[in-house]
Formats: sequence, C-alpha cells, structure tokens
Amino acid sequence: MPGWRILLGMLALLACVATAGAQVPDDIAIGAIRWDAWYEGAPDSKVLEQPEWAHRAPFFARYDEAGRLHLDGDKEYVLHAEVAYARAIGIDYFIFGFYPDTGSWGRDITTHLKLNRALSSYLRLPDRMGVKFALFLNQLFPMSDVEEMANSVATFAAHPDYMRTQTGTVPVYVLAHDGFDWSKFFGSDDKAREAFQTIRRVTRERTGREITFIIMNYVSDKAMDVAKRYGLDMVTTYSSFAPGKGAIESAFDVCTRHGEAQWAKAAAAGVPYAPNITLGWDTRPRLAPAVNPQKKEQGPWCGLPSRDVLQQHFAHAAEFVNKQVVAVPFRTITVYAWNEYTEGGWMAPSVTDADAWLGIQRAAIGRNRKLPAVELTWPDSMTPTACPLRTADKVRSQVAGKCTGQVRTTQAWPCPTGTVSKSDTVRAPSGYESMVWSGGWSVRVCE
Repeated sequence: MPGWRILLGMLALLACVATAGAQVPDDIAIGAIRWDAWYEGAPDSKVLEQPEWAHRAPFFARYDEAGRLHLDGDKEYVLHAEVAYARAIGIDYFIFGFYPDTGSWGRDITTHLKLNRALSSYLRLPDRMGVKFALFLNQLFPMSDVEEMANSVATFAAHPDYMRTQTGTVPVYVLAHDGFDWSKFFGSDDKAREAFQTIRRVTRERTGREITFIIMNYVSDKAMDVAKRYGLDMVTTYSSFAPGKGAIESAFDVCTRHGEAQWAKAAAAGVPYAPNITLGWDTRPRLAPAVNPQKKEQGPWCGLPSRDVLQQHFAHAAEFVNKQVVAVPFRTITVYAWNEYTEGGWMAPSVTDADAWLGIQRAAIGRNRKLPAVELTWPDSMTPTACPLRTADKVRSQVAGKCTGQVRTTQAWPCPTGTVSKSDTVRAPSGYESMVWSGGWSVRVCE
C-alpha cells in the first residue's frame, strides 16, 4: 500500500493549510461509533496478523519476538490518547457499545465484560478533554433483564460527561442487529414497548432527565418501522454498505452517495434522522481464507476516502441536519467508525496512516480545536537487556543510540493533529505498566 500512504502524506499537508470554515458547526454534535473488541486475545487479532492486512492494525498494536500481535485497546493509556485524537479532529462524543453482562440466553459473560472494558477505562480517565460519551445497546435482552439494564443505563446517564442533546435529554442508541421483530425477545410488541418505557422511567427517576432513544441499523427504512413499532424517537444508520453485488470496488464518492440516499428516505418519510457518515466499508480481511474457512462470498467494498469528497460529505450531513422539516430531538451526525479496522472504517490512527489521516479528517470537519499540552505514554521497542533504561526519564534518542538490539513492539504514537512533539523520553515501566510490557516506555509531550 505505499502509494496510498504517500497520497495520505500529501493530503495531510493540504489539510494543515486549509482555511475554510467548519463544515459542521459546533451546535451539531459529531458522535464516533466504537467497536471495542481490541483486547488481548480478541478474535480479530488473527485477521490483522495476515501480512497483506497488517497495515490496518491499530496505532496501539504491539508485536512480540515471534511476531504475534498483541492489542491493548482496553487500557487507560490507550483511551487517553484516543480522547486527545478525537478532540483534535472535532469529535464531540464516543458512542460505546454496551453489552449486557448477564448470562441470559447462555451468553459468555467474560467476553461481554471484555467488550465493555474500553468504556470502563474511558470513565476512569482523570480528564476526558471534553469528549463525552453515549451508549448504544449492542444486543437485546429478555424481560427478566430489563430492570438491571434500566439501572445500568441510568447509572451511565447520570455521569457528568454523558452526552446531552440540545434539549437536555440523554441519547441512547439501540443497535438492532438482533433483528427487526423485537416481540420474540420480549414476548410481544407490548412487552417490547414496556421494556423501553421502563428504561425511560428509571432514568428519569434517578437522573431527572429524559431519554432520546435512537434506533441504529443498516437499512434506514426498516429501522424507521422499528422506531414507530416500539416507540423510539429517532433513527440513524450504523454503517452503509458498498452498493452493488459481487466482489467489486466502488469509488468512495459512489459509497457516500449511496449513504446519502439513506438520509433521503428518512427525510421523505418525515422521520427524525441523524445522518451517518461511513468512512469505509471493506470486509476483505475478515473473509480471507486464512481466517474464514467457511468461504463466505465476498461482497462489494468501498475505495479509499479522499479529502475533498470527505469534506463534501460532512458538509452535506450538516446541511441535512439543518434542513429537516420535522422536529429533531438530537442535532447530531454519527460516524462509522472510530475503530472498525477490520471492516474498513476508522477515524483513529492505524500503524501506517497516523498523522496524515488525522489531518484529513480535521480538515474535512473544519473545527480546528486547540488542545492543552498532552502527554502520551506507550510501550517502546526497547528491552531492558538491550538498552540502558532508568527509572527517571531519559532522552529517547540518546538511550536508543546505545542499544545493541531492539525488539519491534510498537511504533511511535502520533501527536494529536494541531500539536507537535516537544519532548520524547523513555523510562522503565511502573508496576502496572510492567504487566503490559516490561521493556521501555516512551513519554511524548505534545503541544
């Protein structure tokens, strides 16, 4: 992929000198959809270990001496960096998937807790830099779990950094990938409506705030039917697939037009809708024979994003929000996705696009927000036996120059767009850090 990386670098330079006003004004919130299966031992590790797709690995990817991929996306030091990256490019809030951590229907509770850990780490950050959060309920649940889910939602909704709509309600997304007939989960349509009314009531009683429920799915017309059937308030799209059939590539602008056609359906139906921007759709890594022995048929995929088309797409989304003729409970745009590396849509840096991709997105949104000094900390590539590590910070270039050998564990993390590195040091790990990596830890101060 060298041509793609060179192109990104050139586009990043253009992004840095962009002077146009914001494509999305500050009164329209931008929410980045998250998928947090980036913990140690996660199934998608095998997908990104394929050499032809290694360039999609997250910026926090580590490799051991045998070349095995390790993922730390649920760690607080990763969430700290992601908050800084999101703030710098203009993201207002993360949309975290929340997985029911009960054993209903034979669920693997341990897996669900792993999927929820990034949210837990985010909530433990001492400073979230103004990047708020909202939930999407990733899976449905039986009536026996409604009270527990209601109390969980209310607990999150009471958090001071939970996202608020322009009228002060709390947005809660519902991803209906379980299907469109919810009566089979709750017992009947009446029971399904009762379940969501219970969540509303408990949240109101505990926080004094109302919920704005937003159904999130892949097909907007079917999602609109679900919203009406079960008494939800708004509709959005999780992601838009590439148009067409068969293993073909569509140019990115063709994919954006396909996505915008979903918005038009909602507008024509008079349904409050949050337009979705899908940054990419390309599931080829997941369908490769090495990780997909069932040989599922490859569908179409989207080409790589371009700065100009992306900027136009954000402008169209903002225009759509402003021109809706129906009352919109939440003026927002959703973006697929923050970190869907294996499915082809991501905002966060990968190991190869880093600075350039962040710059393109910042230019496309146009907000150019300033950050205070940010300190990034990550596992360095130096081992204690090969490099003279010290408990106190040492200038990285001086220490690295004395190494007799290195193990590739990670790449240098980029500074948030709009900042530059003022210092790069390395030190020995703390007790907690040593459980992740016993070698050197880099400390980069970005201003």
